[in-house]
Amino acid sequence: MKQKMNKLLLRQKLVIIFMLIAVIPAIITTTISLYNSKKLVEAKVFNLTKQIADEKIAFIDSFVEKISYEVNSITTNSGVLNKDNNTINSILKNIKDANPNVLLIYIGDSNKRMNIYPKIELPSDFDPTTRPWYQDAIKSFGNIVITKPYKDVATNKNIITISKAFRLLDGSVAVIGVDVSIDTLISNINKTQVGQTGYAALILEDGT
Repeated sequence: MKQKMNKLLLRQKLVIIFMLIAVIPAIITTTISLYNSKKLVEAKVFNLTKQIADEKIAFIDSFVEKISYEVNSITTNSGVLNKDNNTINSILKNIKDANPNVLLIYIGDSNKRMNIYPKIELPSDFDPTTRPWYQDAIKSFGNIVITKPYKDVATNKNIITISKAFRLLDGSVAVIGVDVSIDTLISNINKTQVGQTGYAALILEDGT
């Protein structure tokens, strides 16, 4: 009887061992499959995110480069360099009218002369050389300067100022400044959907 019980227990043990032998490979296979599936999903999400990020970076670059090109062209225009008022006012108007994101465009020089479009009344003692946009451009003379986004008090729009300092033919210094609304840019980015629940956001280097 005891021998019979031992044989039964041995048989049960063998059955359990055989079951484990059969189940363990299945568990390992399932685990590997789930791991590979997770890696595949992560790779797809990464590639999708990178593609969308690259598209938005290209959109931002194009947005800024268009204005920067206009700024550079002004600083080499012979009429501007000769301080011809008619030429300056015409160029400022054409750039503003051609770009709905341009709110204000202006040129101030070291002689405190100021051309601005659209035309607004400035105080009689207004000195462009004391303004941050003028001084920041002078510090990076000859280079395009782009401010951090800020809220414009007059229009309540999110804007940046793109400026550049250059030298006029008489030796004096001038700075071209363009106030540009970035609300269209922000709207485009905010509407971007990443997958089912992901979204895009515009964040500066300092985290703001």
